[in-house]
Amino acid sequence: MGNEEEPIVTTQWKSEDVVVFPPLSANKFLKAIIDYKWGNGREEKLINEYNSAVLNLYTEEECEEKIEAYKAFLLERKTLKQQVDKDYWDNINDL
Repeated sequence: MGNEEEPIVTTQWKSEDVVVFPPLSANKFLKAIIDYKWGNGREEKLINEYNSAVLNLYTEEECEEKIEAYKAFLLERKTLKQQVDKDYWDNINDL
């Protein structure tokens, strides 16, 4: 616990892990991360809801909500893909 004069300082690390089997590729890492992060089938659900919204199968408010949810997913996925590609190519010789 320490005290005010001599507090105990600790370092903690937190990580999220995925397992990818050879042959390795940036796309395999990306798919594993997407499945881990959003669960299997989440992307398909968002696509179906987006398509339903485009066809006006929901109320106007629901359509906007479904379209925005899919856009947010795509933007997050784009950022994730850029990071995975960078990490993969920066570390390809270490894999």
